[in-house]
Amino acid sequence: MRFWLWVALILVGIVLPQLRAEERILSWHSDIVVEKSGDLVVTETIAVRAEGDIIKRGILRDLPVLREGKGGLRTTKRFTVLSVKRDGKRENYKRERIENGLRIRIGTEDKYLRKGEIYTYEITYRTGRQLYLEEGRESLYWNVNGPEWEFPVDAVSATVRLPEGIKGTKVWGYTGRRGLQGEDYRAEVTSTGASIEATRPFRARENLTVMLEWPPGLLDRRAYEDERVLSFDSLIKVENNGDLLITERIEARFEGVFTRPFSRQEDVRWGLKRKRPLEVLKVKLNGKETNSNTSWVIPTVRTGQVVKWGVHTVEITYRTGRQLLLLKDREVLRWNLNPQLGWKRQGLGGSFPVDKVSATVELPGGIQAALGQIPAEMQAEVTPTGAKFETRVTTQTLELQWQPGLLAPIAYEEDSFPEAHPWVVFSLVLFAGALTYYLLAWVAVGRDPKKGVIIPQFAPPAGYSPGAVRYLDRMKYDETCMAAGLLGLAAKGEVAIKKSIGTYTVRMRSKPPPLPSGGPPPLPSALAPEERALRDTLVGDGKIALESENWKTIRQARRNHESLISRKLRKTHFLRNMGWCFPGLFLTLVGMLVLFLAIGAFGQIFFIGVACCGGCGWGPFALWKAFTSWGSGRKGMAIVLLAVCLPICVLGALLLIVLLRGPGLWAAMGFLYPALLNTIFFYLIKSPTPLGRKVLDHVEGFRHYLSVAEEERLNLENPPEKTPELFEQFLPYALALGCEQQWSQKFDSVLRAAGQSPGSSGWTPSYYTGSISGLGSSFASSIGSSLSSSLAASSSSPTSSGGGGSSGGGGGGGGGTGW
Repeated sequence: MRFWLWVALILVGIVLPQLRAEERILSWHSDIVVEKSGDLVVTETIAVRAEGDIIKRGILRDLPVLREGKGGLRTTKRFTVLSVKRDGKRENYKRERIENGLRIRIGTEDKYLRKGEIYTYEITYRTGRQLYLEEGRESLYWNVNGPEWEFPVDAVSATVRLPEGIKGTKVWGYTGRRGLQGEDYRAEVTSTGASIEATRPFRARENLTVMLEWPPGLLDRRAYEDERVLSFDSLIKVENNGDLLITERIEARFEGVFTRPFSRQEDVRWGLKRKRPLEVLKVKLNGKETNSNTSWVIPTVRTGQVVKWGVHTVEITYRTGRQLLLLKDREVLRWNLNPQLGWKRQGLGGSFPVDKVSATVELPGGIQAALGQIPAEMQAEVTPTGAKFETRVTTQTLELQWQPGLLAPIAYEEDSFPEAHPWVVFSLVLFAGALTYYLLAWVAVGRDPKKGVIIPQFAPPAGYSPGAVRYLDRMKYDETCMAAGLLGLAAKGEVAIKKSIGTYTVRMRSKPPPLPSGGPPPLPSALAPEERALRDTLVGDGKIALESENWKTIRQARRNHESLISRKLRKTHFLRNMGWCFPGLFLTLVGMLVLFLAIGAFGQIFFIGVACCGGCGWGPFALWKAFTSWGSGRKGMAIVLLAVCLPICVLGALLLIVLLRGPGLWAAMGFLYPALLNTIFFYLIKSPTPLGRKVLDHVEGFRHYLSVAEEERLNLENPPEKTPELFEQFLPYALALGCEQQWSQKFDSVLRAAGQSPGSSGWTPSYYTGSISGLGSSFASSIGSSLSSSLAASSSSPTSSGGGGSSGGGGGGGGGTGW
């Protein structure tokens, strides 16, 4: 009995400290003061236990600045932090913007709290536009602690204090997670407002919501006023040179900083957008000239002075050009009368509704105007100097026209292409410079030595393995180099290949194959260094399955094989000259960057790349590969390629159709031209050395022998006798040179006649057993393609595997965590 008592005490001793050590909010109290102006001053007193897990330096308090209002309209709520304290003393904090909200980061980066201590934070802030002001009632709908806290809360309460002379009529609340309508609270109307408290502890992300109503119309007038533009008047002077001199006088009720964004000032010519000139001349606030700043991404004027709540007058004078529509039979001014105006305050902002919009247009002397298409809701009249317009409907455009040719000649002059788009011209110069450089580089180092006379050869060049022959022929290494090298090892009796249930297995061969019976003498059995490295790394003294689980061994075998071939042939047989490509590559990349920035398409470069690569690059190439695979009997690969590439081709084609309009044509050119230019010259810049040219001539003659048609073969002098052994001996080279199908077709009758039984329909090499047996000459193309695919797949690393309402539906709330 004592034993179990001691065990229980030990367990309690272990578990109890862990329970005490949980980080949590011990108490939360919000004091909410409703001011006569309609603003709220909220003081939140939050006691937390810090254990250094999440709460290390302090806490984060997140406040939502957007809330869904009537009709689903999301309105912006302003917040001003007044003070932050910890344990009664001022505490460091920072304001941060987060998605749809404001974050108060309390604490200091390099100062950590003591573990196991209780800290009391006091956050005071002012917020506005939080009340629900409706006919018959006014109410506060407030989330006390918010439904986004990551900690449990032991106790939550709040008091609401109304302005003097206003008494609450009804109070109720909700508890639980967002959207729930729990009733675990106590609430009462008091002489100064109301109080509410939760009757149970809250789990993480549970919230207390309070709703308090009082009679309408008792707050100050400001509480019922919103931020809006009372009048927007424009004086638009059309100058003789075609420019517009515009003065906008805006009377608005707001606080903070006033912002005037302009629509994108662009026109289109030569398929390119160009910015219309815009020069801000003067900004006045309440009759006094004020500092302002202008953003040119989307041109926006901001008054530099922060003003308090009230009605203010902003006057902006600016000049802009190329706004007139100059046609043969008339000249037209079209102007949007109601731009989107707004305010900005402490990182937050919003837009204004507009009550009244008017405009006066003045034309140069001697020009009589006529009204164009005018919306029915707009009032307009022609004056001796121009016209006047007025409307109360948002987003309307005036149209005024007059006889052509009455402005100064400069108004009709068009900029040349270099004047209008100097950066586009600069990018074209860079592209032309890249082409010129590549041509000069090709003349200097890329031209191949002159070919010799190509004579049919009945054997490969001595000392060159199948993998080396392909590497030299392509001047690069690929999976077929390794597949041809593996078949070469099999033909020399070093390894045997077996295919079972779609998987290849390669093993060391115990006995050499029989000597060829006829034809040329056998190839030297001594292995080239790259062949020996391939055999030893891949197989060693045992066997290996070409599966992804053996990817490290297969990849290392490939690397060793490639390294030895490259060391043997690079620089002695051909030169890649890649160093010569870098200046051209640099010029094209800079040209592409300049072009995309100049035409404003830099953000769409990904979609342009998909369109060009899919519609003009990979898609057509994959289609061609699918058709050739079908023709060579590899129908499975053809179906897979078609299934993958057809959607890409269609998507690329559709994107290209869209791109071929406007600047998209320039963007497509800016992507395709560098891609094609670099691809072509990366290939052309390679060149064989004189020794390499001599070996390539021999390889070309051997390719001719391997691929020549039967009727043409009769013209060859003393060709070797066709035997199964000869077919097997040269098959690795046929695969390396891409003519395994033609080599197989020449031996079709011989191989079928060599079937191992009278009823056999085909033949397979002595080193191979597997599911392709019995396919006759199609063995060559089948083994070549499938072996290359298996090597490619297995050499890659495998991937790892009271009314309406609810808790959280009001203003305030939000959430937080520690940091």
